[in-house]
Amino acid sequence: INEVGSVEGTVVDSATGLPLAQAEVLRLANGFRVLTDNAGEFRFSTRPEAIELEIRYFGFYSETVSGILVEGETLILDGALTALPKGTVSGTVYGPGGDPVAGATVLAKGVPIAPVVTEPDGSYHLALPLIEDAGYTLSVSGQDYAYETSFIGLTGDRDLDFHLPYVIAEGFESGTLTSFPWRHGGDAPMVLDLT
Repeated sequence: INEVGSVEGTVVDSATGLPLAQAEVLRLANGFRVLTDNAGEFRFSTRPEAIELEIRYFGFYSETVSGILVEGETLILDGALTALPKGTVSGTVYGPGGDPVAGATVLAKGVPIAPVVTEPDGSYHLALPLIEDAGYTLSVSGQDYAYETSFIGLTGDRDLDFHLPYVIAEGFESGTLTSFPWRHGGDAPMVLDLT
């Protein structure tokens, strides 16, 4: 009977020492993947052999760690990831009459970055990792206003203002579904995507 061994480790932010929950730990030899828990820890069992892992987390440089797993033993492979540099997108959110909109939500869609809320003067500042050859879709919404999106490339700090229109009536019959982020999904012909 072939024995197995365990591979375990903890993934942290190298600058703060804080654990990185939901970091991806990828075994390069076979594509096996596991995510870290809330304490930044991971563990899996496998047969004894050379182990090479790539550790990834959004907004951080990836890191490769390796070692030899001995039968019946535990191989510790920790990761300390370094954050990518960030650029800040700053601007003002305006309503249809040109007045600033306080309390509007500005978010980068599809990435695990907390949204920000505009200040009383309509201003916002959203820090995002600088990822080569990548871009972000920013979405802005405010109470009583329709949303607006903008796709941007980011190589450093930049300014970006938004001008929100008023919410207008949606018309299924006329096909004028432009005020909200409608998309096809499930058994229903259209659903409203507010994420």
